[in-house]
Amino acid sequence: MRRIRSSVLISAIIAVAASLAPGGARAAETLIQPGAEVFSSVGQCTLNYVFRNGATLYIGTAGHCSQHVGDVMTDANSGRIGTVAFRIQSGDDDFTLIQIDPARYGEVSSSVRNWGGPTGSTVSTETSIGDILLLSGYGVGFSVLDQTRGRPGILADDTPTAYFAELPAIFGDSGGPVIEASTHKALGIVSGIGVTVPPSTLLGPTVEGTLNTLAAHGFPVQLVTG
Repeated sequence: MRRIRSSVLISAIIAVAASLAPGGARAAETLIQPGAEVFSSVGQCTLNYVFRNGATLYIGTAGHCSQHVGDVMTDANSGRIGTVAFRIQSGDDDFTLIQIDPARYGEVSSSVRNWGGPTGSTVSTETSIGDILLLSGYGVGFSVLDQTRGRPGILADDTPTAYFAELPAIFGDSGGPVIEASTHKALGIVSGIGVTVPPSTLLGPTVEGTLNTLAAHGFPVQLVTG
C-alpha cells in the first residue's frame, strides 16, 4: 500500500509517568502476556507479543517505554519479567525487546488479552483501508474495566513499516498489540497519537517492519502465536 506523508504529525509518548506505581496484586491474571501491564524507570506501558529465538523467550513493548539495554522490566505485581535485550526509537521503529527470565517461562501466555491470537502477522500488501483492528491496552481511564481495555478501530493506512488507525488510545497503551480482526493476525504496536493525512488517532510500527528491524540487528526472532 502507498506510504503516507503526514502534513501534521504530533508524536506523543504514550507512557504513564514513572510516579504512577502499579495497582494492587492481580494474581488471577496472567502477568506476562500481550495486553498486560509492564513497568520500567520510564513508567507504565503495555506488553505486545511473545517472540522466540531457539529456546529463548522474549516479549515486546514500545521503544520509548525503556531507556537502556539491560533495564529491568517488571509486571503489575512488581515481579521481575526480565531485562531489555534490544531497544530502538528511530524513524518508524519504536520497540523494546525484553528477554524473559527463564524462571518465569511457565507464567507466559502468547494469547492477546481480550481478543486471542495472534495467528501470525500481517503484511501491508494483504491489508486494506477500513479493516477492523483490535487493541488491548492499559491506557489511562480505559484500564479501569476489562471491557474497555479491549477496543476496536479501523485501519486508515499502512506500509511495510508503519500503520495509521482510527482507534482510541491514550497514555499507558504504549507498546500494546494491535491485531487485524478477521484473521487475528498481529498488525502493529501502539506508539503515538497524531493528526495525519489520512486522519488518524493512533499510529505505530508494524509487526512486519519490526521483525525485519530485529533481524537486521541480530535478533532473528519468530512471533509466537496465541
